Amino acid sequence: MKFYQNIQKLRKEKGMSQEQLAEQLGEAGDGTEQERIQEYEEQIRRLKEQKKLHTALALTAAAVFLILAGLFVLLFFNIRSINQRIDRLDQQISSITSDVTGQILGIKNDLEESAKKQESLIADYEIKPTGLKLSDHQLTLKITVTPKTYIEGTNAEFLLHGIREYSAGALYENGCFAAELPIADDETSLKFQINFINEGKISSEFLDIEDVVHTFIMPVGGVDDLTITKSGQGIKIDGTAAATFTPIYEYSGNDSPRPLNYPVSGKILVIQNGRTVLEKTLDINPEDYKESVMSDCYIYAQFQDQLNDCSTGETIRILSTLTDNYGNIRQAEVCTYIVP
Repeated sequence: MKFYQNIQKLRKEKGMSQEQLAEQLGEAGDGTEQERIQEYEEQIRRLKEQKKLHTALALTAAAVFLILAGLFVLLFFNIRSINQRIDRLDQQISSITSDVTGQILGIKNDLEESAKKQESLIADYEIKPTGLKLSDHQLTLKITVTPKTYIEGTNAEFLLHGIREYSAGALYENGCFAAELPIADDETSLKFQINFINEGKISSEFLDIEDVVHTFIMPVGGVDDLTITKSGQGIKIDGTAAATFTPIYEYSGNDSPRPLNYPVSGKILVIQNGRTVLEKTLDINPEDYKESVMSDCYIYAQFQDQLNDCSTGETIRILSTLTDNYGNIRQAEVCTYIVP
C-alpha cells in the first residue's frame, strides 16, 4: 500500500496521466524493479510469519510463567506447613527427651542411693542431746552408730565438720559405737564423718546431719530498723530492734506437740566498750508457746534514746538476749555502729 501511494505521488509530481505512468512503469519495471518488489513482498510475508511465531511463543511463555507462579505459591505454603509440622514434632521430641532424661536421672539416683545403702557399713545411727542445759554455749550430743557387721578389734572415730571441727573416739558397747561431743550452739550445717579402723585400715563414711543442733535448741537472731546518728558529744538511736527465734517442739505419735525449748524472758542490749549502757526489756509470755506451735517469732523493742560521751571510733554493739526455759542465755548480733 505504501508503494502504491509513493507511485501516485510521483505521477502527480511529473504531471503524468495514469496511462502514461503505466507505460513508463512497464518500460522500467520489466526487469530489476519488478524483482525488488517481489523480494520486498516476500520479506514482508516472512516477517508476518515470524510475528505470529513470536506472539505464540510470548503467550506460551506467559502461560508457563503463570503456571510456575502458581506452583511457587503452592510450594511456598506446602513448605511453610511442613516447617510447622517439623517444629511441632521437634517440640514433641524435646518433651519426650526431657521426660525420658528425667526418668533416667530418677532411676540413676535411685540406683545410686540403693547402691550406697547396700555398700554402707552403717545399719543405723542416732543423735540426741545429753541435756538441754548449755555449758559455755555448747550442747553435748550423744552419737550412737550401729554397724551392719562388727569385726573383732575394730575401733571407730566420730568427726563433725562445721564452723569448727569436733572429734571423739567411740567405744563399742551393746552392738554399737557411742561417743559424746560438745557442739557450739551456733553450728547450722554439720557433716558427720565416721572412721572405722581395723588393723591400720580406715573405712570412712559421711552423713549430712545439717542443722541438728537446732532440732533440740531454738535458733536465735536479731533484726533492726534503727537510725543511729551523731548528736552532740554522743549518738542518738531511733527506731526498733527485735529478737528473733523459733521455739522447738517435741512430737510423739499422735499426741499434741510438747514445747521443748522456748524463751521465758529477753532484752535488747546496747553495749559500749564491752559495758552495757542501755537495755530494753522484751514483752515475752512463755505460756504463748505452750498453747500452739509457733515459728519465726519477732519480739520488738522501741528506741528513742540519747547516748552521751561517745568518742570517735568507738564501737556500739546492739544485741538480742533471750533466756530459755533451761536457763540458757542466748545472744545474737542485731547491729554494730562505729561512732564517726
